Amino acid sequence: MYRPINWLLLCNQTLMFIAMASGVHESSNIIDMGDDLVWLTGVLLIWTKSFSVHVRATEIDEVIRDFSYYDEVVRPVHDDDEILKWQRYSYMGEAYLGITTFILVNLFSLAICLQPLLGEGRLPYHAFLPFGWHRQDLHPWAHWAVYLWLGATSHHNLATILFVDILGISTVVQTALNLRLLGIELRKLGDLQSISDYQFHVEFRRVVRYHQHIISLVKKSNRAFYATFIAQMIASFAMISISTFETMVAAQGDFKMALKFVLFAIIVFVQLSAWCVAGSFVLHSV
Repeated sequence: MYRPINWLLLCNQTLMFIAMASGVHESSNIIDMGDDLVWLTGVLLIWTKSFSVHVRATEIDEVIRDFSYYDEVVRPVHDDDEILKWQRYSYMGEAYLGITTFILVNLFSLAICLQPLLGEGRLPYHAFLPFGWHRQDLHPWAHWAVYLWLGATSHHNLATILFVDILGISTVVQTALNLRLLGIELRKLGDLQSISDYQFHVEFRRVVRYHQHIISLVKKSNRAFYATFIAQMIASFAMISISTFETMVAAQGDFKMALKFVLFAIIVFVQLSAWCVAGSFVLHSV
């Protein structure tokens, strides 16, 4: 059931991209064109991530299941305070990140949909539709229908990139957690002295299997999220470049648009920072 629904959502995102791309030729100046290009880059990034997750859904499910390996196989029952501490830190970090970004994304979505209503009654995005449906002076009812469609699709797009990024970042954080737990297990293995050779051999094999499991987990994660990560890097570079250029151009005559492009750049930098912080956890967890 989910896959046909997902195909419908992907088609809806495609229609939105086509409508927005068709309106670029109506841009009267370089500032408006830059605004269109930034939004188009964002929508294309969201579509790419949505399609990638759709294609890799089964592999992502396997990655998620593999994260429970430690609690199910290595130490099904444990009360080690250090291990519980790191698991608690990981859970709280992901929870706070998810709640904070969820609130910010919904506020951003609300601002996108309400801002046109406070101005000249324009659409949330510069779009071109057949028969002039996007023009309020020609088709007022069709205009509001297009407004609702763009607003709903925009909110879905922002929720999509939020949850896809949270999924990817959580995968990196959970990988860092597993590496940290592996280090703790190796250190505990070296402290074992008052056990028989057979018991030591059992513990050694358990830790080695856990090590090999993490290697396999990293390979699966790379395959599952490689396309989304590359798309993120390309889109972030394009959006930051366009936003920086347009900010310098708009600062001379349109201060409101300059602030808008500064906001775009900040959002992209925050998104990249979240990935970088998660990657740093992996680097420093070994």
